[in-house]
Amino acid sequence: MLELHESAPAGFAPVAEYLGRLQEADDRVDIVRVTWLEQLADTERLLDAFAFSRSESVAAAG
Repeated sequence: MLELHESAPAGFAPVAEYLGRLQEADDRVDIVRVTWLEQLADTERLLDAFAFSRSESVAAAG
């Protein structure tokens, strides 16, 4: 996430907004490890897609 922010033109990438549209909020304190790992993998997949889409739009603009 830091790399996404650092590479953004204004130093800020709308990561929270992006993830908020695609994932359900979860406010549990205790969570089963398997579920947590699945959520982590989903977040990593979405962040990869976010980074790819941003690099594609930069390439198209440049």
